[in-house]
Amino acid sequence: MRQVILNFHGLGQPGRPLEPGEAGYWVTPDMLTETLILGARLKDKVYTTFTFDDGNLSDIEIAAPAFAQHGLHATFFVLSERIGMSGSLSSADIRILAQEGHQIGSHGAAHVDWRAADAATLAHELGQTTRAAIADASGHPVTAAAIPFGRYNAATLKAL
Repeated sequence: MRQVILNFHGLGQPGRPLEPGEAGYWVTPDMLTETLILGARLKDKVYTTFTFDDGNLSDIEIAAPAFAQHGLHATFFVLSERIGMSGSLSSADIRILAQEGHQIGSHGAAHVDWRAADAATLAHELGQTTRAAIADASGHPVTAAAIPFGRYNAATLKAL
């Protein structure tokens, strides 16, 4: 059986200013629904994993109800420094996602390129303080991480 990982960032209208180049990673709620329906139709041929990066408010407002409607779960990779900020998930939102059976992982602290980070920045991005903030919000240990921009090197893998 094939395995596919579908990664989303945001759904609908962003509730915060976007980083340069980020707008292309936001999709409509209808596109998410169509993707969930297609995933269900192909479930005997393709194992599909759904992930969301950045901890956007649309994760709880749009994605969670859609996944509940289809009986599916996702992994939400949260940025610890955005927890509670406008347009981002609050600690209560993250706890609800976890209680609904979704996995909560780390996307780091501040959405920086881990390959270009100095040792202190990389330690902060992957360190105990960042993981603890996400774990406190979700009520579960952080055991998964999504690398910002999907870019890594040997130092990133060693730090992980």
